[in-house]
Amino acid sequence: MLRAALAELAAGLGGVALFAAAGAGLVELLGLRRLGLGPRLGYAYLLGVAWVAGGLYAGSHLFELPLNRTSTLALAALPGLAGLASYALRAWRGRARPPRVRSRPPLAVVLAVAVGTVVTLGLLAEALGNPLTDWDGRMTWASQARYLRAAGTVDAPVLLK
Repeated sequence: MLRAALAELAAGLGGVALFAAAGAGLVELLGLRRLGLGPRLGYAYLLGVAWVAGGLYAGSHLFELPLNRTSTLALAALPGLAGLASYALRAWRGRARPPRVRSRPPLAVVLAVAVGTVVTLGLLAEALGNPLTDWDGRMTWASQARYLRAAGTVDAPVLLK
């Protein structure tokens, strides 16, 4: 039981790292490296999720890209390696470190982060204390996820009929 829980935890953290690595490359390529570490990590994760999930959906739908581990890793590696190459080129030219920008965030940003943190912690507490038990959600979405996984495409034949 503990081994299965640790394996699931490792898989979840690996997924977060995969998205963050892909997004870190996009952060480098988009020139967002002057931001502080926290905002860079936030942008990296969100950009990575958008890149990988959007790329897999578009690739599967438009080009019949199979939804498997190989295509996921390849799609995530593209911006990661491009960002690493961009960083190495800047380092070789002697401009690897961006100038430090130190400023206090505006009050509106601090309040938005505080409200977002409270809402997120509330949702987390609710999810941990009262897990999903509805039949409709599990019946509908879990079965559709199984169809997509079995077909290896977002255009599963069983969903197109």
